[in-house]
Amino acid sequence: FWIAFGLYSSGRAALADAVIRRGETERFAAGRYNIFDTNIAAALRVQHGARMAPDVREKLEGLVRDGFNFKPGNRQPDYQFHGYNDNMPAKATMGLVLGGELLGDADALAYGLWDLRQLRAMLVRRGLNSEFNSPTYSPLTVHAMGEIAEHAQNAEARRLARGLEARLWLDLAARFHP
Repeated sequence: FWIAFGLYSSGRAALADAVIRRGETERFAAGRYNIFDTNIAAALRVQHGARMAPDVREKLEGLVRDGFNFKPGNRQPDYQFHGYNDNMPAKATMGLVLGGELLGDADALAYGLWDLRQLRAMLVRRGLNSEFNSPTYSPLTVHAMGEIAEHAQNAEARRLARGLEARLWLDLAARFHP
């Protein structure tokens, strides 16, 4: 689904809709879920919902809702901030905050806020993001915080995400090796 951001932004909504319609997300007893599709769906729906066909909006909203589950879903223990592989919980947090607001799920939003507080506490305690040197994973974590900072309606979520995004950029800049 990543490519749909660029397609919607460049005025090619029909092609973006076609990509999303074709995309298949893993099915489980509790619904459809994978850490990528489910949470990209939240950011896409929040940013580009007005450009989407109704069936595409419905598909993405279903993915976002399925992401609120425990297992498989964004609330499982593997998607808490442990100090390693933190791009995954960052994406889960993005889905919980943005999706919770989008679909009016106060519990999902509250869980996402708890996640943001946990990431802040971890960075205060440890001083750095364990993925600071990864050209793949660091941008995913920064992107998730940036999406929350820019699109969340909740003031605490925006404030926390802005601070976290700035701290993550500082980690990257401090360890940059040209």
